[in-house]
Amino acid sequence: GAGFHCAARQTAFSRFCVLQSMYGGDEVGALVIDVGTTYTKAGYAGEDLPKVVIPTAVGVIRDMKNGSASGDKKPEDKTGNAMDVESEKPGKSEVKVGGRAGEEKKSDSSKYFIGCQALNYRRDHMEVIRPLQNGIVKDWDTVEKIWDYCFSKHLRVDLKEFPVLVAEPTFNPPENRKKLMELLFEKYDSPATFLVKDAVLASFAVGKHVALVVDVGGGVTSTVPVHDGYVLNKGVRKTRMAGEMVDTALDQLVFQKKDKPRELTPPYLLKKRFDKGQLRTSRLQFPNTTASYHRCMYMDIVRDIKESICRVADSKFNPKDFENIPRMPYELPDGKLLEVGSERYEASEVLFNPGDFTISQDIGNYTFKGIPNMVIESINTCEPDIRRDLYSSIVLTGGTSLLPGLNERLNRDLEQSIPAAFKVKTVPTSTKGEKSYGVWIGGSILASLGTFHQMWLSKAEYQEHGMNILRRKCP
Repeated sequence: GAGFHCAARQTAFSRFCVLQSMYGGDEVGALVIDVGTTYTKAGYAGEDLPKVVIPTAVGVIRDMKNGSASGDKKPEDKTGNAMDVESEKPGKSEVKVGGRAGEEKKSDSSKYFIGCQALNYRRDHMEVIRPLQNGIVKDWDTVEKIWDYCFSKHLRVDLKEFPVLVAEPTFNPPENRKKLMELLFEKYDSPATFLVKDAVLASFAVGKHVALVVDVGGGVTSTVPVHDGYVLNKGVRKTRMAGEMVDTALDQLVFQKKDKPRELTPPYLLKKRFDKGQLRTSRLQFPNTTASYHRCMYMDIVRDIKESICRVADSKFNPKDFENIPRMPYELPDGKLLEVGSERYEASEVLFNPGDFTISQDIGNYTFKGIPNMVIESINTCEPDIRRDLYSSIVLTGGTSLLPGLNERLNRDLEQSIPAAFKVKTVPTSTKGEKSYGVWIGGSILASLGTFHQMWLSKAEYQEHGMNILRRKCP
């Protein structure tokens, strides 16, 4: 709401004023983009929150025939009665702007659907593609389509007129950096760019030049030591034990129990009607729905349950301690009430004690033993004289860090595991937005500093010096 927006503005803006007084200068018009595993965030430098937040996913129907989506057929419920879908049918025009707040466009023989509403609308044979794997872009064609949608359809800007600051993963491989340069300078013809490590931006967002950034995202959790605006690479730790693993754990604990499985039906499979004041639902049949679309819609509900009722236990989860806790209600899409007890604590425990939820093939064969252990490992690789500062400046960022109790549990577990000489302190963020979009906010502040124009890497410089200048200007 408006209150949340204003709170974010005050805090981000007050830090911006401090930074302006430190570095001087005037604002520069620039764009900032941060592509995460779950969401892509884009907007204008100097603003407190991103203008665009959309799923980092694209719906695609391959082998289009005659320019109309095969998903236009009317769905049927189990009684065989046709159900009217929205009168505004997809596929009436080849390229669609606005309308469904999504974007559908023909390219060769495929059609693409981008944005929340476009993805939520079920279509026959529509696959859902997610271009990031382990936090790294693996499918650039899909990322390009997401960028096109953000800049052309949502922000309605021409990148020829704007420098672009890109938040990149701390562990971004050189070939991905090269691809980013090609995209920005060759496809979009942007005048200048700057790539900054996401952890550096997260620390910048809270005004810290020395910090241990704990980024608990959807697909990856990382712990990254930052010192004077640089990542200390040997201290970087990363794991797939992140938000999506909490979702999987919750699904297994609540819906996939062998002795007592429960049904979870995504909204696209439900027909709702009122009968004598009572809401009645019947199940629809869609034989041509892809497994990837069903999975996407199913896990969307699981994620919402997590965000609504899950929390992190104060100390190590013990089932006996939670036998008598009140059960929390959650209304499922079919109107039934789900009541969740200890599972709402047990699911998020995987971030601290993975137990049976170990990852068979984690990133770089990392052995995950809980986020507190990652923090200690990261800090122990750093020079002894900065360890105290790192422990007292832990920056929590990423959507999954919003789990209630996570901050307190991390502090408590660390205090019990490290020498008494060190004091653990997590840097407070005053709003949800500052945690969810910390990386983007850091980019927004940095790119709007007047002196930052000296930092931009221009297209001319890149054409003359290639990747060498990128390595020098954006280490």
